[in-house]
Amino acid sequence: MASRDELYEALSLAEENDQLATARVLYEEILQDDPENGALQILHAANLIELGDLATAEEVLGSAGDLLEEDEIRPGYLVQRGNLARERGALEEAEAHFREAHKLNKEDGDPLILAASVAAARGELAKAEYLVREAAKLPETAEEGYFQLGNILVSQQRYEEAYETFSKVLELAPGNELAEEWQEDLAQVLELKEE
Repeated sequence: MASRDELYEALSLAEENDQLATARVLYEEILQDDPENGALQILHAANLIELGDLATAEEVLGSAGDLLEEDEIRPGYLVQRGNLARERGALEEAEAHFREAHKLNKEDGDPLILAASVAAARGELAKAEYLVREAAKLPETAEEGYFQLGNILVSQQRYEEAYETFSKVLELAPGNELAEEWQEDLAQVLELKEE
């Protein structure tokens, strides 16, 4: 039997290589020896959601929720609750979980981006735009925030603003291929609009 360190190393490698089934087996094996590890249960739930095993993810999150004495893992728990709700089509519930996760850790803009994606899916583009603009103000999520803002602006046919927004992405991340592709596409759109 592998040591705990070997299991964690194998898990890290499986996650890095997107080997979802292997990661699942490793999470289960590690959690057999450490069932009170709420942080690991949250990561396991994320793996299960990605695999599409929503019922088991719900069970795992229920167990993790019982262990949530550590405030630092609560935002991660809420994000996974939001992901689970989104996969089940409960978009309003998902957005509420994502927004609550951000309230608990104001430096993390990822929950705002997730909430924006749910708002956009519900057709609430003004709300989605506001949320990604807020995420773009945070250093860790500025690039992704601006990128998602560009997508939202394109969906609203605000092409000039979108072009400028993708320019901001490229300032933050020179060589971002997706932003370059969007700019190329939008340059053509703007040229067609002038004709």
